Amino acid sequence: MLDTFGDRCTENESNGLLVPKVFFGLGYLRVDAHRGQVEWLGLAADRAGRHFRAGEPAGDRQSYDTIVVAAGFGLEAGQPTQGAIASGSYWRNDTLGQPVLTGARPVFVVSGHGDGGVVDLCRLTIERFRQDTILAELLGNHLDEVEKELRRIIGPIGGRLPGNVKKTLDYASAPLAEYLSTATTRLRSRLRKDVRVVLHVKPEDGEDWSVDHLFENKSSFLNRFLLYLLYDAGAFAISLEPIAEFGKRQSIPKSHIVQRYGTGSYAHVLGLFSDHTKVAKRLAKMKDSDNQLSDELWLPGFFSPDPRGILS
Repeated sequence: MLDTFGDRCTENESNGLLVPKVFFGLGYLRVDAHRGQVEWLGLAADRAGRHFRAGEPAGDRQSYDTIVVAAGFGLEAGQPTQGAIASGSYWRNDTLGQPVLTGARPVFVVSGHGDGGVVDLCRLTIERFRQDTILAELLGNHLDEVEKELRRIIGPIGGRLPGNVKKTLDYASAPLAEYLSTATTRLRSRLRKDVRVVLHVKPEDGEDWSVDHLFENKSSFLNRFLLYLLYDAGAFAISLEPIAEFGKRQSIPKSHIVQRYGTGSYAHVLGLFSDHTKVAKRLAKMKDSDNQLSDELWLPGFFSPDPRGILS
């Protein structure tokens, strides 16, 4: 992606077209939604082919017809991001899926069962886990049939199914139940042998917690589907004990405790605006609706390889 961006800048410059201005290391950034202005302080980037180097300090305030805020999700809440093997940010390169080289069988704890927590649980429990291929590997030739049946069950709502996935799959039709059983059998042979994994859950105050609560609408349907298969395969243990007490009692190092409590992306985005009253209501509506349709918007083969070979 970065190489192609650099190439596009070079092409635009050669053809007399608009070349994006790039700034690094923004120590200050504010968006004025009322006036359509952006104010910033940072380093102007000097392009060198596909790459950019940091140039002179630069700051400005400019007006725009359209402002695109692509702020990402932000870092995890309360999660150490430096100096630890397992407790780094979810957005960094994965180390959880790598095999243990010491010959020991250490215990890892994943605290939180949203999307980030479930994916890290998969990395720690499934041997050679790849998120893009795991369902095809577990369901084999029945993938299309299972997808068709799941679409029938979840309807047009798609990824954020509001119901309980476990209760839905526990009463699956006979053909789907057979496919799930086959997938669980295959998954058992893929469970990692070099680690033991505990899923830590913090029930709400006064909540009569049960395993079914893991499958409520705190993650995408796909991740809860994988969590269902992992649970059925006996891939992890569960602890409701406070995380600090559990880690101390089991002598689990902090580097083996993965905390995934969300990123606070809403506050992260609002913090970019000098006065967020103009956008807060719309952002809150987007956050609450969070609709993910299950329709295929881009059919297989739609994004063909770059003819110049850059992306192929």
